[in-house]
Amino acid sequence: MTTININATIVLNAAAPSCEDDCGLDWSKKEQQIQAIKEVEERFGGKVQLEFIDISSAPEKAKQLLSAQGPKNEVLPFSTLFLNNAPRIVGSFDIRMLLDVIEAEQDRDL
Repeated sequence: MTTININATIVLNAAAPSCEDDCGLDWSKKEQQIQAIKEVEERFGGKVQLEFIDISSAPEKAKQLLSAQGPKNEVLPFSTLFLNNAPRIVGSFDIRMLLDVIEAEQDRDL
């Protein structure tokens, strides 16, 4: 049985206005989430758990993460990546960056 060693959480705000320019992935889109989960599973097996929290529909859970160390803005106009409850990327990022940051975290833990 594989043990999860990294909990990756993307906090997003689906209610925030979308960017009209090229601002990276829209993590509120289900197809982006499904693709990211698939790629995380393919690259890391069961060692990484990826979840998405929408601050507009689960504000309490998102506030717990954000109040600990992240941005203090409840409007959250951007996505934030947390690894094991610590912020790693605040702002625009894509699946490649997500995978690279997770890999760096795994290397750091070795």
